[in-house]
Amino acid sequence: MAASILPPSGFYVYTHRKATTGEIFYVGKGHGRRAWLRTDRSAHWRNIVTKHGLTVEIVADGLQEWYAFELECDLIALHGRRDQGNGPLVNWTDGGEGASGRPVSEVTRAAIRAKATGKKITSAMRKILSTAHIGKTHTLETKAKISASNYARPRKTFTGRSKVAVVRSDGVQFESTQAAEYWCIANVNAKASKSNIVKCCRGKLNFAYGYTWRYAQKETGAVAPVIVFAGAVKDD
Repeated sequence: MAASILPPSGFYVYTHRKATTGEIFYVGKGHGRRAWLRTDRSAHWRNIVTKHGLTVEIVADGLQEWYAFELECDLIALHGRRDQGNGPLVNWTDGGEGASGRPVSEVTRAAIRAKATGKKITSAMRKILSTAHIGKTHTLETKAKISASNYARPRKTFTGRSKVAVVRSDGVQFESTQAAEYWCIANVNAKASKSNIVKCCRGKLNFAYGYTWRYAQKETGAVAPVIVFAGAVKDD
Protein backbone atom coordinates (compact mmCIF):
# COMPACT_ATOMS: atom_id res chain seq x y z
CA MET A 1 0.00 0.00 0.00
CA ALA A 2 1.46 3.34 -1.00
CA ALA A 3 0.50 6.88 -0.02
CA SER A 4 2.00 10.28 -0.57
CA ILE A 5 0.91 13.61 0.87
CA LEU A 6 2.68 16.50 -0.78
CA PRO A 7 2.90 20.05 0.52
CA PRO A 8 1.32 22.80 -1.58
CA SER A 9 3.74 24.26 -4.11
CA GLY A 10 4.88 27.87 -4.00
CA PHE A 11 2.67 30.44 -2.29
CA TYR A 12 -0.90 29.41 -1.62
CA VAL A 13 -4.18 30.55 -0.07
CA TYR A 14 -5.87 28.36 2.52
CA THR A 15 -8.96 28.27 4.71
CA HIS A 16 -9.56 26.85 8.18
CA ARG A 17 -12.90 25.20 8.91
CA LYS A 18 -14.46 23.85 12.08
CA ALA A 19 -14.02 20.06 12.08
CA THR A 20 -17.41 19.68 13.79
CA THR A 21 -19.53 21.66 11.31
CA GLY A 22 -17.36 22.48 8.29
CA GLU A 23 -17.98 26.22 8.81
CA ILE A 24 -15.16 28.43 7.56
CA PHE A 25 -13.61 30.68 10.20
CA TYR A 26 -10.23 31.80 8.86
CA VAL A 27 -8.57 32.67 5.53
CA GLY A 28 -4.81 32.90 5.14
CA LYS A 29 -1.94 33.09 2.68
CA GLY A 30 1.01 30.80 3.24
CA HIS A 31 4.11 28.99 2.05
CA GLY A 32 5.47 25.60 3.09
CA ARG A 33 3.71 24.22 6.20
CA ARG A 34 2.15 27.49 7.40
CA ALA A 35 -1.46 26.32 6.91
CA TRP A 36 -0.94 23.49 9.42
CA LEU A 37 0.95 25.43 12.09
CA ARG A 38 -0.76 26.63 15.28
CA THR A 39 1.85 29.21 16.21
CA ASP A 40 1.25 32.96 15.71
CA ARG A 41 -2.54 32.55 15.87
CA SER A 42 -4.98 34.81 17.72
CA ALA A 43 -6.64 33.83 21.00
CA HIS A 44 -10.01 33.74 19.21
CA TRP A 45 -8.60 31.34 16.60
CA ARG A 46 -7.19 29.06 19.32
CA ASN A 47 -10.50 29.04 21.21
CA ILE A 48 -12.36 27.86 18.10
CA VAL A 49 -9.82 25.12 17.37
CA THR A 50 -9.89 23.91 20.97
CA LYS A 51 -13.68 23.66 20.90
CA HIS A 52 -14.35 22.46 17.34
CA GLY A 53 -11.11 21.03 15.96
CA LEU A 54 -9.60 22.08 12.65
CA THR A 55 -9.76 21.13 8.97
CA VAL A 56 -7.26 22.68 6.55
CA GLU A 57 -8.28 23.36 2.95
CA ILE A 58 -5.96 24.64 0.20
CA VAL A 59 -7.94 26.91 -2.14
CA ALA A 60 -5.18 27.49 -4.70
CA ASP A 61 -1.42 26.90 -4.74
CA GLY A 62 1.55 27.49 -7.02
CA LEU A 63 0.80 31.22 -6.96
CA GLN A 64 3.06 34.23 -7.18
CA GLU A 65 3.14 35.97 -3.82
CA TRP A 66 1.40 39.14 -5.01
CA TYR A 67 -1.49 37.10 -6.44
CA ALA A 68 -1.78 35.03 -3.25
CA PHE A 69 -2.25 38.34 -1.39
CA GLU A 70 -4.93 39.40 -3.89
CA LEU A 71 -6.85 36.12 -3.60
CA GLU A 72 -6.62 36.22 0.20
CA CYS A 73 -8.19 39.70 0.18
CA ASP A 74 -10.97 38.54 -2.15
CA LEU A 75 -11.86 35.57 0.05
CA ILE A 76 -11.89 37.63 3.24
CA ALA A 77 -14.12 40.21 1.55
CA LEU A 78 -16.44 37.47 0.29
CA HIS A 79 -16.92 35.65 3.61
CA GLY A 80 -16.75 38.68 5.91
CA ARG A 81 -15.08 39.32 9.27
CA ARG A 82 -16.68 38.63 12.64
CA ASP A 83 -15.17 41.71 14.27
CA GLN A 84 -16.88 43.87 11.63
CA GLY A 85 -20.20 42.05 12.02
CA ASN A 86 -20.42 40.94 8.40
CA GLY A 87 -19.22 37.33 8.47
CA PRO A 88 -17.75 34.35 10.38
CA LEU A 89 -14.01 34.98 9.87
CA VAL A 90 -11.79 35.69 12.88
CA ASN A 91 -9.21 37.47 10.69
CA TRP A 92 -8.23 40.80 12.24
CA THR A 93 -7.23 42.41 8.92
CA ASP A 94 -8.49 42.45 5.35
CA GLY A 95 -5.44 40.45 4.28
CA GLY A 96 -2.72 41.13 1.70
CA GLU A 97 -1.81 44.77 1.65
CA GLY A 98 -4.62 45.63 4.05
CA ALA A 99 -7.12 46.66 1.38
CA SER A 100 -10.60 47.32 2.74
CA GLY A 101 -14.00 47.27 1.08
CA ARG A 102 -12.57 45.65 -2.05
CA PRO A 103 -15.10 43.99 -4.43
CA VAL A 104 -14.80 40.23 -4.98
CA SER A 105 -14.10 39.44 -8.64
CA GLU A 106 -16.32 37.08 -10.64
CA VAL A 107 -13.25 34.93 -11.33
CA THR A 108 -12.68 34.44 -7.60
CA ARG A 109 -16.38 33.75 -7.02
CA ALA A 110 -16.34 31.06 -9.74
CA ALA A 111 -13.27 29.40 -8.20
CA ILE A 112 -14.88 29.44 -4.75
CA ARG A 113 -18.14 27.97 -6.10
CA ALA A 114 -16.21 25.16 -7.81
CA LYS A 115 -14.31 24.41 -4.61
CA ALA A 116 -17.43 24.50 -2.44
CA THR A 117 -19.39 22.13 -4.67
CA GLY A 118 -16.56 19.64 -4.95
CA LYS A 119 -15.96 20.34 -8.64
CA LYS A 120 -12.40 20.36 -9.90
CA ILE A 121 -11.00 23.68 -11.07
CA THR A 122 -10.44 23.10 -14.79
CA SER A 123 -7.27 24.01 -16.66
CA ALA A 124 -9.24 26.77 -18.37
CA MET A 125 -10.25 28.19 -14.98
CA ARG A 126 -6.64 28.00 -13.77
CA LYS A 127 -5.59 29.96 -16.84
CA ILE A 128 -8.23 32.59 -16.10
CA LEU A 129 -7.07 32.78 -12.48
CA SER A 130 -3.46 33.22 -13.54
CA THR A 131 -4.29 36.00 -16.01
CA ALA A 132 -7.09 37.69 -14.07
CA HIS A 133 -4.86 40.50 -12.86
CA ILE A 134 -2.92 41.15 -16.07
CA GLY A 135 -3.06 44.83 -16.86
CA LYS A 136 -3.55 45.87 -13.25
CA THR A 137 -0.94 48.18 -11.79
CA HIS A 138 0.51 48.40 -8.32
CA THR A 139 1.44 51.51 -6.39
CA LEU A 140 5.13 52.32 -5.98
CA GLU A 141 4.85 51.30 -2.32
CA THR A 142 3.43 47.87 -3.24
CA LYS A 143 6.08 47.34 -5.93
CA ALA A 144 8.79 48.15 -3.38
CA LYS A 145 7.36 45.60 -0.93
CA ILE A 146 7.18 42.88 -3.60
CA SER A 147 10.73 43.61 -4.71
CA ALA A 148 12.05 43.54 -1.14
CA SER A 149 10.24 40.25 -0.52
CA ASN A 150 11.76 38.62 -3.61
CA TYR A 151 15.29 39.71 -2.75
CA ALA A 152 14.93 38.64 0.89
CA ARG A 153 13.72 35.15 -0.02
CA PRO A 154 16.52 32.57 0.29
CA ARG A 155 17.57 30.97 -3.01
CA LYS A 156 17.58 27.19 -3.15
CA THR A 157 20.56 25.43 -4.66
CA PHE A 158 20.29 22.14 -6.51
CA THR A 159 22.33 19.47 -4.76
CA GLY A 160 21.60 16.61 -7.12
CA ARG A 161 20.08 14.56 -4.30
CA SER A 162 17.03 12.45 -5.19
CA LYS A 163 13.99 11.75 -3.02
CA VAL A 164 14.25 8.68 -0.79
CA ALA A 165 11.03 6.78 -0.14
CA VAL A 166 10.21 5.76 3.43
CA VAL A 167 7.94 3.01 4.74
CA ARG A 168 5.82 3.15 7.90
CA SER A 169 5.57 0.12 10.24
CA ASP A 170 2.08 -0.68 8.91
CA GLY A 171 3.38 -0.91 5.33
CA VAL A 172 2.25 2.50 4.09
CA GLN A 173 4.91 3.99 1.82
CA PHE A 174 5.66 7.69 1.22
CA GLU A 175 7.73 8.96 -1.66
CA SER A 176 9.91 11.09 0.62
CA THR A 177 10.46 12.09 4.25
CA GLN A 178 8.89 15.46 3.37
CA ALA A 179 5.69 13.71 2.25
CA ALA A 180 5.70 11.63 5.44
CA GLU A 181 6.13 14.81 7.51
CA TYR A 182 3.08 16.44 5.94
CA TRP A 183 0.98 13.34 6.55
CA CYS A 184 1.99 13.44 10.24
CA ILE A 185 1.20 17.18 10.44
CA ALA A 186 -2.27 16.66 8.92
CA ASN A 187 -3.19 13.52 10.87
CA VAL A 188 -1.07 13.06 13.98
CA ASN A 189 0.78 16.10 15.29
CA ALA A 190 0.71 19.64 13.87
CA LYS A 191 4.32 20.10 15.03
CA ALA A 192 5.67 16.94 13.38
CA SER A 193 9.14 17.18 11.85
CA LYS A 194 10.77 14.99 9.22
CA SER A 195 14.01 15.06 11.23
CA ASN A 196 12.45 12.62 13.74
CA ILE A 197 11.38 10.33 10.89
CA VAL A 198 14.94 10.40 9.53
CA LYS A 199 16.33 9.57 13.00
CA CYS A 200 13.95 6.63 13.22
CA CYS A 201 15.05 5.39 9.78
CA ARG A 202 18.69 5.60 10.93
CA GLY A 203 18.01 3.73 14.16
CA LYS A 204 18.52 6.73 16.46
CA LEU A 205 14.86 6.64 17.55
CA ASN A 206 12.66 3.60 18.09
CA PHE A 207 9.41 5.40 17.20
CA ALA A 208 8.32 8.66 15.57
CA TYR A 209 4.68 9.81 15.78
CA GLY A 210 3.43 6.35 16.79
CA TYR A 211 5.22 4.34 14.09
CA THR A 212 8.58 2.81 13.30
CA TRP A 213 10.05 4.00 9.99
CA ARG A 214 12.60 2.63 7.52
CA TYR A 215 13.95 3.61 4.14
CA ALA A 216 12.27 1.81 1.25
CA GLN A 217 14.43 -0.44 -0.91
CA LYS A 218 14.99 0.74 -4.47
CA GLU A 219 13.63 -2.50 -5.88
CA THR A 220 10.16 -1.79 -4.48
CA GLY A 221 9.54 0.43 -7.50
CA ALA A 222 8.21 3.94 -7.93
CA VAL A 223 5.55 5.29 -5.62
CA ALA A 224 2.36 6.45 -7.31
CA PRO A 225 1.67 9.97 -5.99
CA VAL A 226 -1.66 10.52 -4.24
CA ILE A 227 -1.94 14.25 -3.58
CA VAL A 228 -4.05 15.19 -0.58
CA PHE A 229 -4.36 18.89 0.29
CA ALA A 230 -6.97 18.79 3.05
CA GLY A 231 -7.14 16.90 6.31
CA ALA A 232 -8.34 17.24 9.87
CA VAL A 233 -5.55 18.13 12.27
CA LYS A 234 -5.73 16.41 15.62
CA ASP A 235 -5.03 18.22 18.86
CA ASP A 236 -1.48 17.82 20.22
